[in-house]
Amino acid sequence: MAYLIVFFASYLCGGIPFGLIIGKCNGVDVRSEGSGNIGATNILRICGKKWGYFCFMLDTLKGFFPVIIAKHLPLLDQLNHQEYVPIIVITGVVMGHIWSPYIKFKGGKGVATSAGALLAITPIATLISLFIWYLVFSIFRYVSLASIIAAIVLPVIVVFLDILYKHPSTHVNNPILFFLVVLSLMVVIKHKENIQKLLNGTENKFTRKEPEKL
Repeated sequence: MAYLIVFFASYLCGGIPFGLIIGKCNGVDVRSEGSGNIGATNILRICGKKWGYFCFMLDTLKGFFPVIIAKHLPLLDQLNHQEYVPIIVITGVVMGHIWSPYIKFKGGKGVATSAGALLAITPIATLISLFIWYLVFSIFRYVSLASIIAAIVLPVIVVFLDILYKHPSTHVNNPILFFLVVLSLMVVIKHKENIQKLLNGTENKFTRKEPEKL
């Protein structure tokens, strides 16, 4: 019962559609504009950089804080198999973002929320993965491509750091490592339409705006 409560609390938290709320505050329903996604990328396209970054931050924090809170709740110290608690929380928040109960079980792709949750359990590997995301995006200007590559390399980075340093700050147990692989696959699957567009050459690319001539 305690595990179910943790899962549903995480699910409800992850389901908060910050992108939709931000869009409504700007007088637009983001589900009918741009890509129709409620994630930060679509918010950036429709509402501008300021709101896009704000949405990314909120989606990241709604993944980060539930994991931190769960790790420090005294009631959860009495549970058996505590190593599964972070997995349950991350599953809940990511599923909540992808299939939000507040908007008829639709949502975003879960990248920012996953990143926030993973920052709470494997911060170094996640930060390296985010740097790779930024590097790929800076070169190719495709958010989807950057997200897919960052998701794929994350479990590899976790294993590499564990082998290289053998330190508690970089170590994750086998259940969490297996879960990271599953989570990476989930992110890739959620981007299947983007993958097809990338292959067809029709994926939306972020282009730098030329400065206006005076």
